[in-house]
Amino acid sequence: MCPPVSSTINPVYEYLHTLTVGDVNRDLTMVVADASDDINEVVTSMASHGITSLPVVKDGACVGHVDSLDIVSHIVAAAPSEAEMAADEADRIEMFRRAIRMLAVEHIM
Repeated sequence: MCPPVSSTINPVYEYLHTLTVGDVNRDLTMVVADASDDINEVVTSMASHGITSLPVVKDGACVGHVDSLDIVSHIVAAAPSEAEMAADEADRIEMFRRAIRMLAVEHIM
């Protein structure tokens, strides 16, 4: 831990230590997903606000969070396997997988 710095040496130090979070926060609309929301509503909300994740609330309490990778992973897990699909759909499957990989890379960045 750093020793205290005299305000005569560093007036910024004194100023910063008089601030509260309420002094520096911005008034923003908090975007959340209710645990009972339809996935389509959540995806639409994320897209319209330009965000990739949301806190999930139930009865006013935060119970978790969901991000676009969670949603895409769930869709992929629910999708039929290639063996179950016709051969002419293999190209669409590959395009879908590429899109998922791109999403995963964007999510990491």
